[in-house]
Amino acid sequence: MRTKTQVKLVRNLTAKEYRQCKSLNFRVDGCMMYDLPMAKRDYPTARVVMIKNAETDTLLAWCLAYPNRENKYVTQYYVRVKFRRQGFGDRLMRQVRKFEPSPVVMPHDRASRGFFRKHESNVTVNNSYSL
Repeated sequence: MRTKTQVKLVRNLTAKEYRQCKSLNFRVDGCMMYDLPMAKRDYPTARVVMIKNAETDTLLAWCLAYPNRENKYVTQYYVRVKFRRQGFGDRLMRQVRKFEPSPVVMPHDRASRGFFRKHESNVTVNNSYSL
């Protein structure tokens, strides 16, 4: 499967991309579906990093990034369950680090803490969370 990675400002997402991102998240346990409209409305520099199947245009993984009061990007990540542990999270992280060398992350469960732990030297953990 060929994939493509795209980085876009949230305000420049197509209607289809916006719907794809808003629907691909942790549902009740996640806040990406709520933070995406907030980022679009309140943060002109908010970005989305998307990894898609190049043939079908299916969204496989994505990251939402928006600035906080210190002008560091707060980031949230989601990879489809079927595609986890295949390097997609690392690809998202590499793309984010091109515009934010030390993104703020919010590990929400044991698996995400494990993922962010391997990037520990390159991320800032939100005060409400821990590795």
